[in-house]
Amino acid sequence: MGQRFRLIMLFLSGGFTGIQGSIEFVPEADLSVDLGYYFFHKSKAFRQLYMFESQWDAYLTLFSVNKKFSFHFDPKIIAGQSRSKYGLVFHPEDISYGLITYGKYKTKYGSCILGLDHSCFHCVDTLRHLPYYWNKLMAGARSENFRGTAFISGILDGTDVSIKNRIAWSFMWSWYIREFFNIVEKAKIMTPDVDNYHDFEFRVKGAVYFRKNFVLSVNGLTLLGVGINGDFYGRQVLGLDADFKYRDFITSVYMVYYFDKNWFDSRDRLFEIGVKFEK
Repeated sequence: MGQRFRLIMLFLSGGFTGIQGSIEFVPEADLSVDLGYYFFHKSKAFRQLYMFESQWDAYLTLFSVNKKFSFHFDPKIIAGQSRSKYGLVFHPEDISYGLITYGKYKTKYGSCILGLDHSCFHCVDTLRHLPYYWNKLMAGARSENFRGTAFISGILDGTDVSIKNRIAWSFMWSWYIREFFNIVEKAKIMTPDVDNYHDFEFRVKGAVYFRKNFVLSVNGLTLLGVGINGDFYGRQVLGLDADFKYRDFITSVYMVYYFDKNWFDSRDRLFEIGVKFEK
């Protein structure tokens, strides 16, 4: 009995040591900040609401196991500035927060994603709408170079740039949690007046030209959703990025055009020009 116990403990300790040696804590951490200005407002209300917007993103890999499985935390903050009725140069209009956690499993063809997105949207000094918030489960797949600075670094730092390096993509399905099988009250996890039920999101980015420390790329976002009553909503975004890399820093100049239908924070037919800094 004693010998059997010692053999079991030896086996477990050996297995634990092997696993422990393959675990990396915080192997990746990227940060980005961007500032965009809006043009071509389709109405007087849009002209007042949308002047410029800033966004802060962090991309943190909390740990990885055998370089196959990893767990991530991607928080973000978006702050919007509007045109003030009182002559102020900078007038805060709204602010939103996103806390996204997910596990990722790396395969030969891409990465499988399963996680949770908690987002909330607040007006600042206005009563335009009550706060929106939701929790949604998300599942999907994406290319390994999709997140953070991996796309630009994969092109400029690689010795053999292929079509695979020059294209980044992501497909995600989301389910908006409501009562969660009557376990949790809906009001605690989702704003009552948000009608979202499912949505499907596809993102793609492709490099059309690169040289030394410069990459020119086009990108797009297609979002299609359905509400609890069967109503459809969607967003289409088309963009152009000019990225410049210096050491570990990337500076980008970008242009974006929006098409929306029934999306709650519509930017329909707005044109945005901005700059972005990444590390």
